[in-house]
Order: sequence, then structure tokens, then C-alpha cells
Amino acid sequence: MVGRSRALILIVGVMWIVVAYLSHPADVFQAARQGTAIWWDVVFPATLPFLILAEMSLGLGIPHFFGVFLRPLMRPLFRLPGVASFVLTMGFASGYPMTARLTVSMRQRGDVTRLEAERMVAFATTSDPVFISAVVAVGLFQVPAYAAVLAAVHYGSAVLIGLLYRFYGVRAEDEASEELEHPQNAAPHEPLLGQAYRAMENARRQDGRPFGRLLADSVQTALSTTFVIGGLIIFFSVLMQIFETTGVMRILERLFRSIARPLGVPDALLPALTHGLFEVTIGVEAAAQAPGALAPAERLAVASAVLAWAGLSVQSQVATIIAHTDIRFAPFWIARLLHTALAPIVFRLSWPCFTRLNPHLSEPVFADMYGALSTSPLERMEAAAQRLLFAVALLFALSAAVALVHGLIRLSRRWLHMRKA
Repeated sequence: MVGRSRALILIVGVMWIVVAYLSHPADVFQAARQGTAIWWDVVFPATLPFLILAEMSLGLGIPHFFGVFLRPLMRPLFRLPGVASFVLTMGFASGYPMTARLTVSMRQRGDVTRLEAERMVAFATTSDPVFISAVVAVGLFQVPAYAAVLAAVHYGSAVLIGLLYRFYGVRAEDEASEELEHPQNAAPHEPLLGQAYRAMENARRQDGRPFGRLLADSVQTALSTTFVIGGLIIFFSVLMQIFETTGVMRILERLFRSIARPLGVPDALLPALTHGLFEVTIGVEAAAQAPGALAPAERLAVASAVLAWAGLSVQSQVATIIAHTDIRFAPFWIARLLHTALAPIVFRLSWPCFTRLNPHLSEPVFADMYGALSTSPLERMEAAAQRLLFAVALLFALSAAVALVHGLIRLSRRWLHMRKA
């Protein structure tokens, strides 16, 4: 009965959208053009190279190399294998939905269990630093200092979600994963660098594809994912225009008002919540340009919630990517709810500290978002390359730090053994 009701609602909803589409063709066409422009000018050049190189890295075994170094951090903190460090770093650097795409590849290769994959997708699906700094802080608010505030809140609350999700799932599955991560034939006193190289070689040997095949498969997978993302961006751009034209957005604003008023959210920021429900960029823009003498803290608190929620557009992208695996969508969606609730709390608690460090944070100047989005595709590709280099440098730095600590521990144990002898 529930299945029939759900199917009936879906059919009625699709038919209503078709009728609205036919009733307002000019508005729908304009919305589709805007969605296509955002995808082609912003998303495509920034995402495609990142996806190709990340997919090739998986085939070459590079995540396993870093995984050996970062295993001592990932297991205690997040109950994740060391190879997950590569996905988390790339996901934080590139933004949604990079984590979902790489996690699916790892799950299909058997590098992570279903629970581990669900933890990774749940807390590491975040916005990218370039969007937070260039588009939100500089383009919308025209206060570059807001980038550090929003990034600290966004990624800090995401890490808190990750720490919370370490308690999600059955521990027996994690124990089986740990046994796979620590093979029985491993040399007990082999240096970390040797272990890392051997793990990378084993992963590359198991993959077995020659370089030409690996490159072709990586390009094909990246293109397919990017076109799916583009289609969803265009679809939600059209859907939001239909909702605007037919008055659905006004109904949603009334619903949000009953929830937001008890939480102290001003009515002027309700459009940010309703638009942010569907698309993150438009929601943050509405928060920045909301009319009235609103305090910067109020605008930024709502913007942090919209960034954490990510919009139904991004959530649909993640759902589409993980649809052909056993990774469940519910843990990811619950994490979005938790992140949306936690980000404004973290912001409110940390805002006084930021204003003490920089009193000018309370003097915003607002502007239009399109100046921030008017960079050329080549500049977007350069920004993607910089993020990739930063992610790799971060992995090397963390690996070197862990290796240094590991070496010091081994030296201290040897020294203590020599003293006892």
C-alpha cells in the first residue's frame, strides 16, 4: 500500500511538472540555459580533471601508499581504513560529489566495507575551499576574511560528524576490515615506506589494467559522472523556476517560517532557506543579499547551514552515484541533517573568537554573485589543479608526520631495550 501511494505521488508530481513546463516554456528555457551555463562554465572544468586524476590514482594504488602511513590516524578517529584518507582529502579539496564517486570506486574494488563507505560519504561530502572563499566570501559578501570563518565552521563541523559516525555500524564488520588491512604475511619490523610501497604494488597488480586502458576507463567514468551532475543541475534549475512561477516557493516560505521563528531566524532570511533547500549557490546568495539591517552573524549562520545541507541538487547527485552499489542513502541524508543543525551552532560558538581576532568582520559590504562566477573555464581548471596539488601535498605532509612519529617510537623502544639489556 505504501509503495503504491509513493508511486502515485511520484506520477502526479511528474505530470504536474510537465504541465507547468508546457505552461511556462519561456521561463523554463531561460532556467535551463542558466543551469547549463553554471555547469559548463563552473562545474565541468573544475570537476573533470580532478575526477580523471583521482580515478587513475585509484588504479595505480596511490591511496594504498598513503593509507599505510595514515592508518594510525584513520582507525582511532573515524573507524576507517588508511586508504580512506585519500578519498577524504580529495573530497574536502574538490567538494561535492567527489567523495561519493571515489568511495563507490573503492567499494567496487573491495577496499572498504559497506559501513566504511557509508561513513565516508556521510561526513566527507562537503563544499570545496575555492567555492567558500572565491564565490561565497569574496563574490557574495565581498569580505575575504569570511572565508576563514565559513571554512573553519564547515570543515570543523564535518569532522565532528565524522567523529560521531565512528559509532555507526556493527563492530564485527570493522574487525574483519582491520584483518584485511593487516595481512598475515607482513614483515613485523618492515619500515613504513617499504610497507607503503608494497601495498601500492599489490593494489596496482590486483587492478591489472595497462596504463592506456586505465586512462581510457578513467576518462569515461569521469565524463559519465560529470554529465550526470550537469543533468541534475539543469533539472533543479528548471524545477526551482517552476516552483517560483507557480507560487510553491511562497508556500515553502510559510512552512519554514513556523520552524525558523522559534530559532530566531529573521523573516528576511527565509528565501535563503527555501532556495537553499534545492540549490546551495542560490541559497547562499539569498542569505548574502537579504534585505534589511541584518547582523553579519545572522547572515553567516544561515549561509553555514545552507552549505552544510548542500541542497537537494547535490544530494540527488550523490544518490545517483551510489545507486548501483550497496551503499545506502539514509546514513548520508541523516548526516546532512546533523551537519545542517551543527554548523550554525559551531558558528555561533566560534563567532566571538573570530570577531576578537578581526573586529572588521562586523562591517560587511554586499555584492552580486555573478562577478565571482565570471572566471573563464581555463581559470577554473587552474584552480582545480591547485586544489589537487594542495591535496597531494597535505597527504605527503601527514604521511611524513606519521612516519616521523613512528620512527621516534621505534627508536625509543630500541633505546629502552638496550638499557634493559
